[in-house]
Amino acid sequence: MRRLKEKGHAPKDIESLLDEFESKGYINDSDFVRMYATHLVKKKMTGRIAVRNKFHQHQIPDHILDPILDELYQANPSSDLVKLITDKRMQTREKTLKEKTRLVNLLKRKGFIWNEIEPAINGIEWDE
Repeated sequence: MRRLKEKGHAPKDIESLLDEFESKGYINDSDFVRMYATHLVKKKMTGRIAVRNKFHQHQIPDHILDPILDELYQANPSSDLVKLITDKRMQTREKTLKEKTRLVNLLKRKGFIWNEIEPAINGIEWDE
């Protein structure tokens, strides 16, 4: 819609075009959310906060987003994702305190909260 406005099209024409696309099934927020969120969770192993932030720029309403995220994170618990990321990263890294800080920062950037990060971090024997 924004791009069409920038190109000088009338808002009335834009609305009628969007309505037509929705009726034909070309635009479907639910399908988009399900597809993109599945990619972010399963492939990118992203936490709930980061996924919500990705959808914020697309202006997806919470009533569409929340049930799909609940379903995805029930099938792929955050604790499992954190464990997978941690195990993969620590295969090739030394277990120094500096690496611990880097790992925590990585997990925070990926959108996980401390309650999800802490058990995985405490499960590793770090060198002093």
